[in-house]
Amino acid sequence: MARGAVTQAQRLQAVRRVLGGERPDDVARRYGVSRAAVFRWAAAYRRDGEAALCDRKAPGRRPLLSPGQRDEVRNLLLGLEPVRAGFSRQLWTKAMVRQVCRERFGVELSQASTTRFLVGERLLPPADQVPSDAGALREAARSGLALGSYANLPHHDGVALSVTWTNRSSWFGLYRGACPGAFSDFCVRLVEDSRRPVLLVGAPPLRELATTARELAGRLVLWPGGGAR
Repeated sequence: MARGAVTQAQRLQAVRRVLGGERPDDVARRYGVSRAAVFRWAAAYRRDGEAALCDRKAPGRRPLLSPGQRDEVRNLLLGLEPVRAGFSRQLWTKAMVRQVCRERFGVELSQASTTRFLVGERLLPPADQVPSDAGALREAARSGLALGSYANLPHHDGVALSVTWTNRSSWFGLYRGACPGAFSDFCVRLVEDSRRPVLLVGAPPLRELATTARELAGRLVLWPGGGAR
């Protein structure tokens, strides 16, 4: 029997054999464990009874951010303006969130753990909910536009609007409450941050926001399609 494969029932049997007078060395060989393990089981049994021999699940991975730190990051993002945190951009990115966690809490998040945090907080959509659109890809390539998929995620603090680019990087903003002008504001911030005109897939029309639509003409194209909603 391989070490580490001993069941709870076998541990109890081993202890009973020892308590019944069998030599610990013989019991250890019978169950394929060390002599020290047999002594440890017997001592635990004498102290706490059978409960001490129960199988215990391995503890899960400890979250890198405490609940209080997660709340602090969320409250910062709700302010929406990254300039308040010392950035020059209009929308948040994963790299900026990582920098905030490093500077404020001394916590170094990996790219993967940052993505898990933001997806778990419903600030970004899961990767499998970011679709591609062949027609939009062709149009973006032909016109030299930056292609992004739009997502509107209901959030308990308001609404999170985001764009995921073809290289899977993401920009996002978290808007407090109902915020009826959120999409218009998001689009303005998006084109201000982008070096190229943007083709945004799956976004609603800007017809009812005529002034904003005129301001963004030539810098933002809204492509009706299957963006994550």
